[in-house]
Amino acid sequence: MATQSLSAVVQKLHDYVQQGPTDFEITILPTVMTKEMETDELSLDESLVLMEGQFLGMDARSLPWMTRVIRKDYKALKKKAILLDAAAGAAANDGSSTSASSMTDVNNNALHHHHSQILMATNALMLVNPDHSTAWGDRRRALIATSGDWVREMQFLNLLMTQHSKAPSSWGHRKYVLQQIVKAIVVVKEISDDYESKLVDLVHKEIAFCSKIADKFPKNYYAWTHRRYLWSSCILPHLQQSYHATIIVLLNQEFDALKLWLEQHISDHSAVHYLGQVLEMRLQQQQDQQQQQHIQSSSSSLNDLSISIAHNSLNLANALLKTHPDHESLWILRRLMVQILFQHAQQHSVTDSAKVAILSMLEDLIDEVWTKAHFSENNRDYNISGITSVYAWSFLVWCMSQLGLGGQDRPKRLLDGLAFLQSSENKSHVYHEMWKTNGEEILFAK
Repeated sequence: MATQSLSAVVQKLHDYVQQGPTDFEITILPTVMTKEMETDELSLDESLVLMEGQFLGMDARSLPWMTRVIRKDYKALKKKAILLDAAAGAAANDGSSTSASSMTDVNNNALHHHHSQILMATNALMLVNPDHSTAWGDRRRALIATSGDWVREMQFLNLLMTQHSKAPSSWGHRKYVLQQIVKAIVVVKEISDDYESKLVDLVHKEIAFCSKIADKFPKNYYAWTHRRYLWSSCILPHLQQSYHATIIVLLNQEFDALKLWLEQHISDHSAVHYLGQVLEMRLQQQQDQQQQQHIQSSSSSLNDLSISIAHNSLNLANALLKTHPDHESLWILRRLMVQILFQHAQQHSVTDSAKVAILSMLEDLIDEVWTKAHFSENNRDYNISGITSVYAWSFLVWCMSQLGLGGQDRPKRLLDGLAFLQSSENKSHVYHEMWKTNGEEILFAK
């Protein structure tokens, strides 16, 4: 079977990927494409792909032409794979053992060469079309067949995501590659003294990469979900039984890093939700460690723990909201922190302590909202304006309805405000729909 030669553009991109430093980046060059570049027959112009220092540059105007050429190579390789599979099947059904063995060797060599070409073609293809799920599947099979270097593959993904950071298929492939690296570490667990350090080092590198990508491409949902995946796939399954202290240290480091991150990226909703997940994991690990060590915490110490959680989490959200009150993400952060605190307190039968902490915060918030609303109890002059008040009232009603803070716990000012917003003469008010569903339940709960 004749060997297929790959186009010059595929060969050149592959060579750059192989030769480049481990930390280089892709950049798109805004140069002009000539009329001659519109045909597939044109040979690769030296200016279309450049390697300068740690940057791999591709001509923006020539990308459609380059993509057509690369896809043509990839599709030809796909057709060749069908022929190779058919030849392998024919060799397996051959009655002559000598002939079958000879044909098998030939086909194995051809398949190995074919897989190498698939890797070369997909090196180039992913640089211009990173969300090609079929090509990623072919690349995984080629890596397995050639006993691929998974660490090198992770470096390729690092390069790819410096330009294409929101392609779901590439993040899915990254998870698969990560699994292979973790398996290689876990296999030598019993004979390796640095098993824990290797796993922790891997996670640190992935977290640092996710932070870099989320900073360069803001509000990157895929980077934050991958960061959460690190805990469920790398840390918790393999360190849960014997390394609680290590996990707690890592979670504390992550929580501190996220606090700093949110101060600089206050509108990042994905980071807000991830912070809530980290806090929940931190509380669970503390509880698991106490159970493992048979530590019986007194009611007083659990109360202290709940108050500590209130101060460390709620104060973070409150401090950020004082300087940035018009960002919805920070109101969501406050809601998450309250919910986690309350659930944790219920698990340890210290709900009253949690209520005290939450109500103390609500009293201050009610006064703040009341001031902004210019509310006068004498003439019922109510003039709320601004998105901040919308977020504040939503948060107050959520606390009352979801946390069961009814009866004597309800602050009088809140009831007055809810009663006003529920009154018939204010049905056109911007907040009327907000309270219509659960307002009466809050007002008249016993």
